[in-house]
Amino acid sequence: VNLQGLGDELNSEIINQLETYGFALIDDGTEDIFYPVDYDFNLETPMYISTDLCLHVLHSIFDNCLRIIEMEYFYGNFSSMINTLREDQMDLYTVIVEPELKEALQYNVAYLTVLMQLLDDTTSIPSYVNTLVSDELDNLEQGVEDYSAIFGYLEDYTQYKPRGHYTRSDAFKRYFRTMMYAGRMGFVLDDQSASNPIGVKQTRMALALVYSFNEEIGDKVVWDYWDKICRTTDFLVGGSDDLTPVEYFSVWEEFSGDFFEIDKIQIPDVKLRMIDSNSAFLDPNTRVRKSPVEQIDLAAYPYFNITRMEAVKTEFREFLNYTLKTGYNSLQIEEFGHLVTFDDVIDGQIVENYEIFAEDDPFRIRHEQYQEYYSDFFEEADNLGISTYVYTRIPYLPQPVEDYLGGLNPSNFERIVSLYINAINEFFTRFPTVDGLQVITGEVGGSHNVLDYYGATHVMKLGQTCQRRSNRRLGGSPHVR
Repeated sequence: VNLQGLGDELNSEIINQLETYGFALIDDGTEDIFYPVDYDFNLETPMYISTDLCLHVLHSIFDNCLRIIEMEYFYGNFSSMINTLREDQMDLYTVIVEPELKEALQYNVAYLTVLMQLLDDTTSIPSYVNTLVSDELDNLEQGVEDYSAIFGYLEDYTQYKPRGHYTRSDAFKRYFRTMMYAGRMGFVLDDQSASNPIGVKQTRMALALVYSFNEEIGDKVVWDYWDKICRTTDFLVGGSDDLTPVEYFSVWEEFSGDFFEIDKIQIPDVKLRMIDSNSAFLDPNTRVRKSPVEQIDLAAYPYFNITRMEAVKTEFREFLNYTLKTGYNSLQIEEFGHLVTFDDVIDGQIVENYEIFAEDDPFRIRHEQYQEYYSDFFEEADNLGISTYVYTRIPYLPQPVEDYLGGLNPSNFERIVSLYINAINEFFTRFPTVDGLQVITGEVGGSHNVLDYYGATHVMKLGQTCQRRSNRRLGGSPHVR
């Protein structure tokens, strides 16, 4: 350690730091982070500058830019946009008589009023949404996980506690809670089950809300304000994985005629063009954004929720009927990983192989039950003339497979490929009516949700022994991310 120039500063505390860490931290009272390194380089004294300094400067610059943009641009523009949308939705509510559309407008007014209340608690609350707004504001105030009074699904209200630079002022705190609510509360898509048509209801809400995006704000319209905020946010923190008003507008233009005639909303047609068959497997009484198997897998014997799957049989049949009514002839479905048991195929026949899943392995017991039910699903779809395409994320590594492979690393790449070639052969042997398999090889935003719209399904090139099941363009798959 070079002690040149330290003099009497080497007190016992500094010496202890040097002995323990090899360096010591000295508070010289300066606030400028660059001052300590602004010295006479002719002294030729060794200097250590950690990456923390650079990262701290970068973070400080970004954080400061964000604070300026949020307070000087976003806050006022977002408030103007939400207030304009709210006023137009309230105007529409007074003139629309069709019950379902009127209800959608009512819930939109409640949603927008909550946003305005979070920005300005003096905002008036229309009588017809008073209960909805009050209950939702109570949820936000309580800050616990609960069902949204407006959207109906389970929300984690603990996420609305301001943090970081959003604790600097009341304005930042209001802005944080408002933008969090706007960002987290989405218009979800679900099945058209008569017991809980949440997707139909909220898609109707979304389309009715987008209708008001043409309202004027000075010499601009809401679209201009939304675009300015969205583009800046995308640049700073990344784009959204959810549907945006642009996607809803595109759907509206394509399927509902003149966008400016709100009474032409045809929600069932639009809705069914934006769902895949997972909706038939989801329990409407649980959190909406989950994989279907999370609601069917059990940890204990029989490792499979038979009661739930029996209910799915009816729901899936209803889903197929809706698919036909809307003119579609194909659908996408999970779950390849739950439909194979890594058995062998010899002369076109399944031969059980207990090398990976033992005979009494919970995975085998569970997967065999999935195979039985899904076989019926695929056959029923085929009988109705509906093509089915199954998707999977590879590598699928339940514990027995990981143990068999010895983990996922380059050294056993050939074994992994061979294993999945055999699994694909097993899959198509078990389910000959399935038309294709989509393999997701990377999580890169919404792109991994898109079926092969542009040509053949290339995943079969994994091996020459794999059957090629799909060599045609898929038209109109009812799927949305």
